[in-house]
Amino acid sequence: MTIGERIKLLRKELKMSQTEFGQRIGLKQAAIGLYENGNRSVSEQSIYLISQAYQVRAEWLRTGEGPQRLNELQPSWDDSSIDDADRTIINMYLALSPDKRKFLKEYILKLAHELQPDTNNASSNLDIRDSH
Repeated sequence: MTIGERIKLLRKELKMSQTEFGQRIGLKQAAIGLYENGNRSVSEQSIYLISQAYQVRAEWLRTGEGPQRLNELQPSWDDSSIDDADRTIINMYLALSPDKRKFLKEYILKLAHELQPDTNNASSNLDIRDSH
């Protein structure tokens, strides 16, 4: 199944016309039709917009692999310390491509390591500008 076919499948599941589907993400009916028919490549921006607007995984759109919906990946958190911002961050992370996830994961791990209390110093001298 192509990315265009997955877009059409999603749109049909949502019982939306091409016009309705496109309006929500700022695209015209013609663009959605071209995507669905494989006559136009789907841009990364469009993949992101579709993913966010319709709560579908960007990786599923690209490849058809894994769960279709973002909420199928959400852990069931009863912990009151997990707030809406945490969930938003996690959902945005899960919507990234594997390469972008790898980059972000490495950056976060490096940053977390640098933020760990240093037993030799009273405080950490982390300068985020040095982390880029």
